[in-house]
Amino acid sequence: LSSSSIFVDARSRDDFDSGHIPGAISLPLNEVHDLIFDFMDKYPTDTRILTYCSGVECHDSHDLAAALKEYGYSNLAVYSQGINGWKKKGRTLTTSEDEEI
Repeated sequence: LSSSSIFVDARSRDDFDSGHIPGAISLPLNEVHDLIFDFMDKYPTDTRILTYCSGVECHDSHDLAAALKEYGYSNLAVYSQGINGWKKKGRTLTTSEDEEI
C-alpha cells in the first residue's frame, strides 16, 4: 500500500514542460484515455493523487479527478488553487529541462 502523494498535472504537455510543481506527473486531461494504462502501471489505484491545473478558474483538475475515479482511483483530491496558487505562495516551479538526466 502506498502512502505517498503525487501531484498530477491536468494541463497540456507544453504548459507542463514550461513549469510545473516539482515532482508532478503530466497527465493532460485531453490525453487521459490514451495514457491511463501506462499511468496505472506506475501508480496503483490506492495512490494518493492531487490533481491540479492552472487555477481556480480552471476545471480540468476536477474533470481529471473524475476520470481517474472511473478507472478505480479512490484516494483523490483536487488542488483547486492550481499552478497560479502555488506561485502566489512563493513556491518554486520546475521545468522538464530541469528534470532531464
